[in-house]
Amino acid sequence: MPGPIGTIAKQTATGDTVTGPGYPKCIVMGLPVCCVGDAVAGPACTGVVTVPVHPTMLFGGRPVGAVTANVVGVNPATGVPVTTPILAPGKPTWIV
Repeated sequence: MPGPIGTIAKQTATGDTVTGPGYPKCIVMGLPVCCVGDAVAGPACTGVVTVPVHPTMLFGGRPVGAVTANVVGVNPATGVPVTTPILAPGKPTWIV
């Protein structure tokens, strides 16, 4: 399902942050667009953006990460696998 475009510095449902590198040639709301493979770090999940919302929209050869794209990683304290979505707000006028 399409959704607003995600950017670096967006939060996940577990409070972790998309750290990048993103795609710096496409700036939305002053931040680079996030793409599949971008790192996510925080107290609940350390991992990468996966499962794009729209896999055919590419920035720098990588699918764009929209709000609700999944992040897959592990809890840094316990090593337990974690899956969490990127949360809004995205850029509501940039639907991918």
